[in-house]
Amino acid sequence: MLLTALFGLALLPAAFFFGIAVYLWMAPCYDKVPGRAFAEWFQAIDPYMRVGAKWAQLAQLATTLPLLALTAGWPFVLVCGSLILSVAMLVLAVRGNVPLNRRMLTWNPADLPAGWERVRDRWLRVHDWRGVAATGAFALLLAAALVNTPSSTAEPTATHVEATVYLPLADNAGRSFPAATWDQALAGLVTPFGGATLGEPQEGCWVDDGGRLVRERVRPVVISFRPDELDRLRGAVRQLRRELAQEAVYVRLGETRVELVR
Repeated sequence: MLLTALFGLALLPAAFFFGIAVYLWMAPCYDKVPGRAFAEWFQAIDPYMRVGAKWAQLAQLATTLPLLALTAGWPFVLVCGSLILSVAMLVLAVRGNVPLNRRMLTWNPADLPAGWERVRDRWLRVHDWRGVAATGAFALLLAAALVNTPSSTAEPTATHVEATVYLPLADNAGRSFPAATWDQALAGLVTPFGGATLGEPQEGCWVDDGGRLVRERVRPVVISFRPDELDRLRGAVRQLRRELAQEAVYVRLGETRVELVR
């Protein structure tokens, strides 16, 4: 949530400068209006832009820097690129536009100095370069926000499912299995999955082909495994069914999902 909020905050000032760049490129009329109109427009808007752009630039840097500590892989590379372009945009403003701004603020719109067109054209060229940097910074930051996923910053937890196998304690004649035979069948069931939990012995019942109620003693064995290992579990149960000469073995597959916390 913190990372998502930071990306959102960082994109706001980046989008601000991107919008200015698009506006200047789609309305390239400042080199075509009369000098007086250009000077009056610039001197009217500069006091507002001087304050707004400064705070937007600082906000862009302040919200982008923390992302370097919270991202990894491609998102980190993209955030780095966006930050470099943001710094380049700041340098162009301070070294290029600001000195020209101060110069143009001294102009008398009714009596422009000689060579004012060259100053205006230099000012517009610097804005073009700032627009390129602003567009790149916004695009890279947006790409970083889109490609950043939980899997890029954290290892996913291994999710398992659970099954309970009711392992019979006696054969079809009601005789208890020898301990070695039962342990061998249990090992064939548990070993492929690395462990199990044994419950207390219980009594189960079922109806045979003749409609008679048959009772038998069983012991629940709880096994945790990955969802893609279900066929492997079925194979292990079939093997112990043959070893214990059972017609069928009852297996309960719960919907509960468990996690192995290591």
